[in-house]
Amino acid sequence: MRSLPSCIGRGGLAALFLLFAGNASAQHEVGRTTIHFVDASRGDRAVSARIKYPADVEGQDVAPAAGLFPVVAWGHGLTVLVGSYTPLWEALVPAGYVVVLPLTEGTFGANPLELGRDLAFVISAMQAESQDSTSLFFGAIDASVSAIGGHSMGGGAATLGAAENPWIDALVSLTALETNPSAIAAAANIFMPSLVVGGTADCVTPVAGNQRPMYENLSADCRYLVELTGGTHCGFLDPGSNCENFEGGCPTDSLQRAQQIAQMEALVVPWLDAHLGHDALAWSTFQAALATDPQLSWEGTCNVVSAPVARGSTLGLTALPNPSAVGFSVQWSAAHAVRTLRVHDVRGRSVRQLHADVSPAGWDGRSATGERVPGGVYWIRAELENGSHETVRVVLLR
Repeated sequence: MRSLPSCIGRGGLAALFLLFAGNASAQHEVGRTTIHFVDASRGDRAVSARIKYPADVEGQDVAPAAGLFPVVAWGHGLTVLVGSYTPLWEALVPAGYVVVLPLTEGTFGANPLELGRDLAFVISAMQAESQDSTSLFFGAIDASVSAIGGHSMGGGAATLGAAENPWIDALVSLTALETNPSAIAAAANIFMPSLVVGGTADCVTPVAGNQRPMYENLSADCRYLVELTGGTHCGFLDPGSNCENFEGGCPTDSLQRAQQIAQMEALVVPWLDAHLGHDALAWSTFQAALATDPQLSWEGTCNVVSAPVARGSTLGLTALPNPSAVGFSVQWSAAHAVRTLRVHDVRGRSVRQLHADVSPAGWDGRSATGERVPGGVYWIRAELENGSHETVRVVLLR
């Protein structure tokens, strides 16, 4: 774990937070839309989602702001309406993130594994929207990085989704619920930077039986468990949400909601900025929050922090022709040493490892066993020797 710079004390931290928050809030307004996606890989499963995105003016279906913005897919709690997560998107969208909230699995019979797969799917779907000239999001999505997260059942679902989709760059869970299938068991298959947040006053998903074992089972080199003293299960949401129906009998000497939301923002925004934006100042801001807020208890380490590479294309990874019915020539800048080059399907499963010794490398549309793979969307991911990576989306025609 990196140490806190000696020049940042409590006063410095407050100033840093004000600067950070002020810059974020001045950047973008919140645009809103709904898209009805269809996941052909799961029997044409309907996946509708509410989308909150950076815009120059607030409103429904307004044009996105100029720039490329990463997607953060967010899973809701059991029966919790996605409209209750206003504090989350009011923190993330002004900071330059597109927040996508699937409307699926909204009943008491919800399947968290399917919700986790929906979360991963909407990331890919939004990245595809950026390539569609008829889409509101044409040219607006940063396809090189993404994050998955959620609250309560949605936090467990995000953990399941992260375990199946290693191409996602970061995980965030708030008061995550152990699920069936087990999110705790799935955490062993997660290698991406992971932030797990719980509250000491949460009697719905207590830390000891939910977030702690998820954290302890993570395989990630960069992982943190943060407990908010007095934090409740629903304190991250709008007041009066149906999440509160589950909190009967919980401790009453808890954090004020505004304080819990402020702590959430002080943790989640710099965590994403550090790992998706490769922002060294954001990493210092995250560590400062841990080191100076007496109401946070935490443990964690970050043996490998993503290299300071700017958002967008740096490796110059391309795959041509695209789309293609016969295969792809995968090329990158000779100035970068590529450690691994892998093809993944839309579920994040490894299809084939390609030779990364020299550019270009080829993929002939076959699996590691030599079988022709079905047509559809695939991702080719290059991991560099310095730990950073890039992906390129390809469409294989059959």
